[in-house]
Order: sequence, then structure tokens, then C-alpha cells
Amino acid sequence: MANDMANLLVRPDESSSEGRLDSWKEIAAYLKHSERTVRRWQEEGLPVHRHPHKKRAGVYAYKPELDAWWNDGHAQLAEIERAQAAKGRGWQHWRGAAYVAGAVLVLATLLVALNLGGWRARRALTERDTILLADFTNATGEPAFDGTLKQALAVQLEQSPFLNIFPEQRVLETLRYMGRPPNERLTGEIAREVCERQSIKGMLTGSIASLGNRYVIGLEAVNCRTGDSLAREQAEADSREHVLTALGTAATQLRGKLGESLSSIRQFDVPLAQATTSSGSVESLYAGP
Repeated sequence: MANDMANLLVRPDESSSEGRLDSWKEIAAYLKHSERTVRRWQEEGLPVHRHPHKKRAGVYAYKPELDAWWNDGHAQLAEIERAQAAKGRGWQHWRGAAYVAGAVLVLATLLVALNLGGWRARRALTERDTILLADFTNATGEPAFDGTLKQALAVQLEQSPFLNIFPEQRVLETLRYMGRPPNERLTGEIAREVCERQSIKGMLTGSIASLGNRYVIGLEAVNCRTGDSLAREQAEADSREHVLTALGTAATQLRGKLGESLSSIRQFDVPLAQATTSSGSVESLYAGP
């Protein structure tokens, strides 16, 4: 009984709202911390009281008691809370950065996979496909180009480990089965029939035309079954002596468009002028008319 009387003498009158905080929200505002933090400080002895006639959530506190508790060494709790909050923000930042880095890595991997897949899908030919060399269309009126350009092109393309050129001997055999003479020019419908009989996927056609003193060389790979263009390339030569150089350049560019890798082209790309030095008919193109 004596203790109860002492408490009443020390504690402000509960019937008065002066100096009393009647909710967690008011207590948190007074201590300048979040309600969640203040609730947690109950474990540290925060002097809060509960109304016996109300629900458990009905709490109140007196400002003098809170001030005394705070000044009794509990102010350091604020520093602890700030340190923990900073640590939490650092962890969230690190975790967020890790998530972002992971997402970027996944996206980059996906893009590489899609790019490689798309590149494979866009390749006109594969290592298993065969291509037929058709005869050039010579619109220059110069007989020196008849047959020699096809021969030079064959020499250049046969360097490639990627392209499978249909052998000339088998072309002759197929023409014989077709009832055609062995010297029949492979152009248009005849070349397409050879492709169909031998299940050849692509046919490579060539053309040369003169524009004054200049020459225009064109190459085009065509799907034998559909007639669709697989790839085409064009080059110009400023003189007859440079026709083979232009042809070699066009053929090298066409190899890449047909699906051969750049590393393969670089490794197997002897200049046409060197690759054809043993052919007398081709060498004649380097001489003047």
C-alpha cells in the first residue's frame, strides 16, 4: 500500500492528459523514431503502460519517464538503429546490384545465343551442301573471257573448306545421261536440271559486261529448287588486266555471304592471280588484247 502511494506521488495524474502520450504513434513521434523501432525498445525497458480496461494495443507513456529512460544510457539505441539501417541499405544496394548484374549477364547470354542462332538460320549454305558452277554470261564480245572466268572462279572457290563444288567430271556424266553433248554450256534450264538430278542445293552463276574501258563482274548464288537468290556480289575492274583481281574480290565476299566464317576465309584465300599462275588460258587475261 505504501509503495502504491509512493508511485502516485511520483507519477503524474493519469486522469490528466498533460505530459502523457496515449498511443504508439504519439510515443514514436515524441522519441523521433519509427513506431516499429519504438515497439522493439520494449525489450530494452521502454517505460510504457497499458490500460487494463482496454485491448492489449491500448498503451500510454509519460514524457518524464521516457526522458529519464532515454537519458539513462538508452540514447545509444538510436546509434545502433542507424548503424543497422545503414547496414541494411548497404546489403539491399549490394543485393540490388547483384540482381542487376545477374540480369545483364542472362540478357547478354540470351542475346548471344539468339544472335548465333539467327546467324546459323541465315546462312545460305552449310558444310554439307553442294554448289554447281554454271557458265558465265559473257556480254563483252571478247572470246578470251569464255570459259576462263569459270575456271578461275572454280580455282578460287576450291580453296574453301566450307564450299563443296560439284565436280566437273560428274557434270559431264550428268549431261551424258541427259542426252546432252559434253561441251554443252551450263546456263539457265540446263544447269537447273543438273541440280535437280544430283540433288544440288545451290547454283552459282556469273556474268561480265563492259562499260567503256571498265568491266563489271557479277556473281549470284541461287537456290536450285526455288530459284531464290541466296547471295550476290558485284565488282568492277578498270581494265582487262584487273578482271581476275576483281573476280577474286567478289568471290571472297560471296564466300562470307554464303556462310563461311571470316577466320576460314582469311586462312584459305590465296589471291586469284597467284592461284591461277599454272593456267595458260587464265594467264592470257593478264595480257592486253
